[in-house]
Amino acid sequence: MSLIRIKEIASLVNDNSFILDVGTDHAYLPIYLIKNKIVMQAYASDISELALKIAQKNVLKNHLENEIKLFLSDGLKNIPQDYDTLIISGMGTNTIKKILNDQQNI
Repeated sequence: MSLIRIKEIASLVNDNSFILDVGTDHAYLPIYLIKNKIVMQAYASDISELALKIAQKNVLKNHLENEIKLFLSDGLKNIPQDYDTLIISGMGTNTIKKILNDQQNI
């Protein structure tokens, strides 16, 4: 994800939100949000084990393991519901609609 795109998405996040970044890939967005003190805590999830391993390396490299909790998850499944801002970016419209529809059926 490009820095320009990260900044654009970050500009839409309210200060002090507790975010869930679905499809986080390498966790660049939650890392940016925390390092820039936009949010203080984040969940980040991805369906790909490989992507989440890279995300974990990035979180550890930035010493943010206490601020960012990672989840291997298909959409919103098995993730605590205590976040107040949901971010789903970087995937197709049909995938986003499926994630949201699956959540409504829980």
